[in-house]
Amino acid sequence: MPLILIAMLVLVTAASAQHPVEGKSAYHDAFFLDPHLREAVMPMHPPALVSTAFPHKELQERIDVISYDIKLDWYYALTTPSVLRGQRKATGHVHARIRSMVNGLDTLVLDAIALTVDSVFVGGERVPFSGSVTVLRIPLPVAVAADDTIDVDVHYAIRTSDRAFYAFSQEDANQLSLPHPIAFTFNEPEDARRWLPCHDVPSDKALFTVDVRVPAGLTVVSNGTPQRTLSDGDTASWQSWHHPLPMPTYLFAVNASDYVSYDQVYRRMFGGEVPIYNYHWGMDDNGVFFNARNALRNIPRMFEAFEDKYGEYPFPTYGHVTVAPIQFGGMEHQSMSTINRRWLMGDVETGYAHELAHQWFGDMVTCETWGDIWLNEGGASFSEAVWLGFSEGPEGYRRLLADRRNVYMRNGLAEPPVYDIPMATLFNEATTYCKSGWVYHMMRRMVGDNAFFPAIRIYLQRHRLSTAQTADLLETMQGRIPSAVVPWETFFDQWLVKAGHPVFVADAVQNWLADGQYVTIVTVAQTQQADNVPNPFIVPLTIRLYGQGQTKDTTVLMSTSNFQVDIASAFVIDSVQLDPDDDLLCEKTVNTVSSVEGDDAVATATLRLTGSHPVEHGMPAQFVVEGAAVTLQVVDAMGRQVFAHDAVPGIVTVPTSTMVPGLYVARLVSSKSEPVSTVTFIVR
Repeated sequence: MPLILIAMLVLVTAASAQHPVEGKSAYHDAFFLDPHLREAVMPMHPPALVSTAFPHKELQERIDVISYDIKLDWYYALTTPSVLRGQRKATGHVHARIRSMVNGLDTLVLDAIALTVDSVFVGGERVPFSGSVTVLRIPLPVAVAADDTIDVDVHYAIRTSDRAFYAFSQEDANQLSLPHPIAFTFNEPEDARRWLPCHDVPSDKALFTVDVRVPAGLTVVSNGTPQRTLSDGDTASWQSWHHPLPMPTYLFAVNASDYVSYDQVYRRMFGGEVPIYNYHWGMDDNGVFFNARNALRNIPRMFEAFEDKYGEYPFPTYGHVTVAPIQFGGMEHQSMSTINRRWLMGDVETGYAHELAHQWFGDMVTCETWGDIWLNEGGASFSEAVWLGFSEGPEGYRRLLADRRNVYMRNGLAEPPVYDIPMATLFNEATTYCKSGWVYHMMRRMVGDNAFFPAIRIYLQRHRLSTAQTADLLETMQGRIPSAVVPWETFFDQWLVKAGHPVFVADAVQNWLADGQYVTIVTVAQTQQADNVPNPFIVPLTIRLYGQGQTKDTTVLMSTSNFQVDIASAFVIDSVQLDPDDDLLCEKTVNTVSSVEGDDAVATATLRLTGSHPVEHGMPAQFVVEGAAVTLQVVDAMGRQVFAHDAVPGIVTVPTSTMVPGLYVARLVSSKSEPVSTVTFIVR
């Protein structure tokens, strides 16, 4: 039977311590089919590395919080200048219902920093407790069995108002040229514990209700919807909010100021609607400098763009609450994003798109560990490009990704890997945002829209209102798209576990064949060299030839550090471009483009035998023609021609079933019947 834990805060020791890809076929459709190319891909990155890179981490959590019911008194903080406040900036009381995840749970440990704990109750009975710099320890009167629940109450005071919990009285606001007093919270990644004793990890989702006392005239804003407002004399009121769906502590937020509300609605094409509530200061509603109505005008259209790609918006309502002063831009608090007042100037529309997209990537499906933060931030950063693709077309999508690429490339090869990034650099813009967004883009380009977006929707629905690890996305991609050009284990390994990106350097030489036909020999090298950076990256690489108003694309699977491909065309080239549609996060340079004409081109041709030798009778002999040639001839030991074939660069197969076992000579000859290159081989 459940116990009831009630805790009130005693000092928990003060520790304040392009085009875009819509409609583009999958790479499979254009893949350069060459059995030797495919053979060269194996074994890719060692399977053993991948199998240990993304194990599904088994979390060793001892508790699971089911719900938090929180009461906060912010009246003092909002009416007293910060320089005059005592140690107790604000007070709180949290009632938490907690499930034991282990047998014999005898001590409850909650995260708590810079809090003064007044008292703790378990099951309505006052109990002793102890604190350290980072946690509150509550010995339980009776050990709790696995899956049993306990109710805990903690009464406490918040000892800081300049981190996690921010409070500015009217006097403070005047000094900052702000119109009204304001208080707000900001938790990500692990700062909820600075104003709320809690289980402060992203894997633990709970229900939240909050009731806040504020000066009369101020409005409280939190996740979900307002429930009731009760006057407390003439000078204060209690205002409560509730969100009906679970969330981790870092997505919970409370705000209070003299807000007005500008309401919008997103109406789905096939019925249903989502109310959108936007809170800001009255002077900013339709002002000249800050203008919420202008800045927010496209929010309903963003819903349309994202529901088309990711499925139905997961929460009953959405909204924005504006705060200042703050150093961040926006934060995806579940169903009620916090935004910087600066965004009301109307020139940061992709920021709004980012926070809305987080409602799918981060809120509906939350990274289970901070090592998986790229799932959240990469999905939202990629969605900025999705929004611009929807609102502006292909060039908008491509421009956003180019901007992100430029930020990443400032340090490029020196940046850390995306996966399991250290907490100290968790919000590294170049890696956690820019490169992670490109990883989503590269998955999209590798398999095409018709495969990518359905797989993403399945991943989101499979982990709906829960959490996911990188291994879960990998598993979904493997299950839904098992035949990706680059196996998913390899893709995730090189782009997430490893650091860096490919650096391509190419040269191109065009040879004239005959009758207006040309062959361009493109040599590509991967030159990246740095710690933990793959060489080679295994990637599909598109090569585009330009000339005489024409283009020709060839896509090859590059699986070695150096690679050569011969591309036939009916026009003289004047330039060559690698990865012309920006499918890859890479650096790319084409050093030289030159041409050789007529028999000068033929003179550069070479021939070599590939495969087993001697050649077994009846099995085909295979030759690689490099450069250019007019004809491949095979003659026997008596000089009699037994085979002739017009040759172009690539693999030429010669049947041996009609040949008598013995010695043969294969030779390339020019249009003047002059031998250019010869190979002797045996049929046995």
